Amino acid sequence: MFPPRAFAAVALVLATGIAPAMAKFGMSKTKVILPRHRPPEITLLGETVAIEVSSRARAVTERHLETLRGELEAALADAGSFRLVESAEGADNVVRVSIDDLRAHLQDTVEMETRYVKIGERQEWDEKKQKTVTKDVYGNRDEPVTVHVASGHLVGRLEASIPGGIRRSVDIGDTYDQRFRDGQGGREAASEPALEDWLVEQAARRAVAVVAFSPDPVTALLAVDGELKDGNRMAESGRFQEALDEWRRRPLKGNKEAARLHNLGVAHEALAYTFPMHEDAHREHLREAEQSYRKAAALDPGEKYFREPLERITVSLDYAEAASGLMAELAASRAGHVPRPVAASPAGERADGTWTPSPLRNGSFESSLAGWRLEGTGAVVTEGRRGRVLELSGDAAAARAAQTLELSYDAIAPGVLNLEYRVVEGEPPLRLVLRYEDVRGRERTSSTDVSLGESPAGWTRWEMELDRLRPAPARLLELALVVQEGRARFDNVALGTR
Repeated sequence: MFPPRAFAAVALVLATGIAPAMAKFGMSKTKVILPRHRPPEITLLGETVAIEVSSRARAVTERHLETLRGELEAALADAGSFRLVESAEGADNVVRVSIDDLRAHLQDTVEMETRYVKIGERQEWDEKKQKTVTKDVYGNRDEPVTVHVASGHLVGRLEASIPGGIRRSVDIGDTYDQRFRDGQGGREAASEPALEDWLVEQAARRAVAVVAFSPDPVTALLAVDGELKDGNRMAESGRFQEALDEWRRRPLKGNKEAARLHNLGVAHEALAYTFPMHEDAHREHLREAEQSYRKAAALDPGEKYFREPLERITVSLDYAEAASGLMAELAASRAGHVPRPVAASPAGERADGTWTPSPLRNGSFESSLAGWRLEGTGAVVTEGRRGRVLELSGDAAAARAAQTLELSYDAIAPGVLNLEYRVVEGEPPLRLVLRYEDVRGRERTSSTDVSLGESPAGWTRWEMELDRLRPAPARLLELALVVQEGRARFDNVALGTR
């Protein structure tokens, strides 16, 4: 699951840009490809893993199944974190991959295309040559063009059963639909078997990314000012520590200093990726890179090439947080403290026979807190510095986590309910359902949209003023979080006064 301490040598690519750029990056842009990795979507726990691969699709061969199995086994074995076992019985984790359908279709068709071509000749007098000459005549004409159409799809899922009775299922399917003209096309479009192989290879990469660290390389640009060239040559050969030392020697003047700071950021970022994501050295280099990138952007805010690195570093820092949480969860599982699913225990705890003013203030969803009841698929998971958060998956059916309140509204009026959420997969509608009694003792239910459907992104804060409920509440009975389709996480759920 975890990448080795040192990655392979940094791959380097030199490319020439077409559009003009600011002087510090030059017409010929120096690109370095840095071997970043992405943490797995599902955290395997314990020490052993069994892999099962199956298919009921006629086009899937034993060779295809071996490709899937081989990629998974290699990824988990290379990391050295888990021991592979043959039987699912007794294994800490069971990873099951199933391919339900595999199809590929190739067809050549002829289409008419309007092209500007030679359509004839004409005779005209050439004043300079003093004679009649023949000139080509060009114009638009419809001509037949051979179009190679390649299409296909793979339908498959990966299901992981991990300690604590938790099951997670992820789509690993893919589609292909391309049209090539005049003999163009990649190797995958050469034949139907080749396209089937390509689809299986994509599914294997997707499966690996679900349960193991997987490649997620990034491309960084180096500024090419003359005083930076010695360091650039070192960086281009993969010697980033030497390049860092060279660029650190002295500050430069004007825009050249912004360029130097940018290159320092690239060096720190490259060095970060030579350490496992959960280690302090990885995060320290990323933070140094972030500071250098911010200083460069502050000195030269108009430079467009200074914007993307900051966005890239934010993602890398998120990866590092996730990796640290994953390591902590793995260590806890091996020490015998396997995280539990959301508790199905009675709701809340009484203090001297009365309810505390804010029974929901359990932002980290620590396992010691009782009160949440789960319907559908959900679990308590660890996410970076946030600690333990609630994850609900509505892929198979709507998932619902509820907590009984039995709380007089007067105790918190004017009450505010707030939470934080993050979409992890899909674009799921997120809803909050509050059950309460009005002043006449009648039971009411209020359903409020937290999100109508967002793509995966960072954490978002959301709040609702309870005094806007109509009819007005007198007693709060139950709160529920509901996820339909996709997957989302919740944290810092709190109920109280402003």
